[in-house]
Amino acid sequence: MIVSQTKNNIPLLGHKMVPFKVIKEPIYKYKFADGGILHSKYTLIMVHFEKNLDEMLEEQKENTSSLGTGINMKHHITMGIDCPDEMKGVPNRIKGENLRERVIEEDVDIIEPHEPFFEYKLANGFRLKGKIVLMNVDKTDRFDKMGIPVYLIDNTVEMKITIPKKLQKKIPKKKT
Repeated sequence: MIVSQTKNNIPLLGHKMVPFKVIKEPIYKYKFADGGILHSKYTLIMVHFEKNLDEMLEEQKENTSSLGTGINMKHHITMGIDCPDEMKGVPNRIKGENLRERVIEEDVDIIEPHEPFFEYKLANGFRLKGKIVLMNVDKTDRFDKMGIPVYLIDNTVEMKITIPKKLQKKIPKKKT
């Protein structure tokens, strides 16, 4: 059994799972200066809201300064490396190794990033749009079971949440 939890390990009781439609789930591609090619994909698994749209509208009537949604998302980022045959090596046993100690090239340059946006439309009218952003790539002296170099990848996800039009109409415009 999987229990959705907050950072404080408190179950998210009362949260409502919101179905969604995939608008775009593209494959990201990054060519590295050393010849390696990273393929990655962001996949949304599920979205929970603390409140439904009617509750948010009712709350907005009472409090015009902010809108709380209590969104909790589960996602997965899948990554795989490809490379030319001349980069391949003898596979290593990697299990249990501290790969940070095996780094031979830090901050590998990305020479061709392909970072399209992923996009989802939620059944409650919200839209999620974002992309994976690579922060750092380090190459180790290890090779996976197919002989492909092992890299350490640090990434983040940038995301924009667009609220439904009927909720936008209820939010007062900020004075500039």
